[in-house]
Amino acid sequence: MAERVYDCGALLFLDLDNFKQVNDIFGHQAGDEALRRAVGIMRHELDGEIYYIGRTGGDEFVIFLPRIRP
Repeated sequence: MAERVYDCGALLFLDLDNFKQVNDIFGHQAGDEALRRAVGIMRHELDGEIYYIGRTGGDEFVIFLPRIRP
């Protein structure tokens, strides 16, 4: 997609350290809130950029930045 539409891009893989402990100690509701906050931070830091964020697993995310140059 990056080459076809935007001519460049970056694909980032992000894993939240110790996330399982949040669920185990504080419960799944707290874990869900932690995930929402993590995505909020990602969105804040990427403000002004075109990006796509996807959750691939329990604490794993992929961020696609289609206009990032090498």
